[in-house]
Amino acid sequence: MVDMKHPTPAVVPDLYAVNLDRSVQIQAQLDIGDWSGMGGPTFLEEPDDPDWPAGQSRRDANIIEFRTHVPPDFAIVDIYYEIDPQTGIAVGKIEDRIAVPDMRYECRGRSSDCFTSDGRVSSWSVLPAIATYEEYIVVFASWIVRPPKPGNKPTVEANWTFHFVNE
Repeated sequence: MVDMKHPTPAVVPDLYAVNLDRSVQIQAQLDIGDWSGMGGPTFLEEPDDPDWPAGQSRRDANIIEFRTHVPPDFAIVDIYYEIDPQTGIAVGKIEDRIAVPDMRYECRGRSSDCFTSDGRVSSWSVLPAIATYEEYIVVFASWIVRPPKPGNKPTVEANWTFHFVNE
């Protein structure tokens, strides 16, 4: 259920990869985003070379958890197994001559069953069992601004990144 008193996060929420009992908590790195729809900052400039966080073991973390009680209206999780060593850009597989992530998951709408919320955090059990030594994960999420502010963008959105080096 959407809390209409605070329907959209006022600031960019922190994102974590966690396990079921929350004993593993790995914070994602905020990459780019735009919170101007809520009167916040815009940081849309993509870096020349992607800046992946230091690799760490994911262990049994298979849940992404936004530290906000309001789930995104739309979310994408892209998983890549390698990066180009020269550019740092994630390298996926090629389909119809187009590079795509090795794995992609999408969640559309707060009313879908992807996310759960306990009143503090919004969680999605989306990360699959570890399939490779390294994982480069990009999470995109957007929220519709409710109620909209005249003259402002009607959404807020951001990208976060994880880099896992698994045993």
